[in-house]
Amino acid sequence: MKIEEFNYIRRNGRFTKAQKCAYKNLYSKYRADLRQLSSLKRPFGLEIGFGMGEQFIEWARSVPDTWHLIGVELYKPGVGAMLSKADKLGLSNLSFIDQPIQIVLSDIVAEGIDEVRIFFPDPWPKKKHAKRRLLNTEFVHELSRKMAAGASLTIATDWEHYALEISSIMACSSAFVSKEIGPKSHCLMEEERVDYSGETKFEARGIRLGHRIWHLAYKKIRELKTQTKA
Repeated sequence: MKIEEFNYIRRNGRFTKAQKCAYKNLYSKYRADLRQLSSLKRPFGLEIGFGMGEQFIEWARSVPDTWHLIGVELYKPGVGAMLSKADKLGLSNLSFIDQPIQIVLSDIVAEGIDEVRIFFPDPWPKKKHAKRRLLNTEFVHELSRKMAAGASLTIATDWEHYALEISSIMACSSAFVSKEIGPKSHCLMEEERVDYSGETKFEARGIRLGHRIWHLAYKKIRELKTQTKA
């Protein structure tokens, strides 16, 4: 995917005093070097768009230090909030990158990721903005190339139309299978959580608005090669 072919918005937002201090003092300590992504130790987990960092921090706390997690986020106050929490907890198994995920993926070796989490990506609800949605056929294909066989992909959204669109895209991919069995396997409701715990700022907002929370879980398989006739 060429960099000029995708759109993204870097949202600066308003810092709290604590977020601004953490961003200024801890940025260099926790920022991952794009040039070193190909040599990261395994297992390697990736959270795309960690927001204020609630789930990213919990993920880092829940896995052994042998894991290395990278969070990708463009929202500066969110990065500051995550850095403040990570430093207070003394976490050493995470880092972040404040670049578009398409750039990040281009620097990761094929089959180099062991788990991916995408919680509440921007749904761009207006029809004229739908092309800006992160999860589309091309992105899923590129992501599949970077995920190891057996790696898990977990997605959460509070927008039903987006959930159904993602489900359709994933169902057409030969690189992934749903982790659930049954006719509704691609669309799991809030009470049927898979590989997900806690509540993010965006999930709380969705619940306040009366939205159902959709959780989708997949496993990466090796892409099927086209059989040639003898």
